[in-house]
Amino acid sequence: MRLLQDALRALAGDQVEVVVAGLERPHPYIHRLSEARCAYELVAANLDAARRGFDAVVVGHFQDGGVHELRAALDIPVVGLGETTLIHRIVHEARDNGMALVISSAEIDELLLLCDRFVVLFRGRVVATLSRAEATQARLTHLATEGPR
Repeated sequence: MRLLQDALRALAGDQVEVVVAGLERPHPYIHRLSEARCAYELVAANLDAARRGFDAVVVGHFQDGGVHELRAALDIPVVGLGETTLIHRIVHEARDNGMALVISSAEIDELLLLCDRFVVLFRGRVVATLSRAEATQARLTHLATEGPR
């Protein structure tokens, strides 16, 4: 874990605190009890991180089992790398094969990475359709929260 923490610190720079924490696997394979224990420890450790003022939590593949529970318990963003990687791969493969997808999310940064066109709803009505070139985080946020005013 030390190598991972050093690498992430080098990438993040001096202005970002990086803390890597992990669990020791009790068995050479994962079964439901082990997965439940990991989810419990994931939530407990990150409740403490939120209390200490962390801005977000990034969860690696092994601990994705607790991501849903962690999102329910915290008021800061929680990203599961396993689910994010899978979603991005599926979207890119579908796009590369000429398929059209509808992606609904409140994560505007992620939408800007994945989408070519944006349909913005406000109070249940379409208020704008934007191309990738027209879409910015500020514009999408404004349209979705305040409407076309």
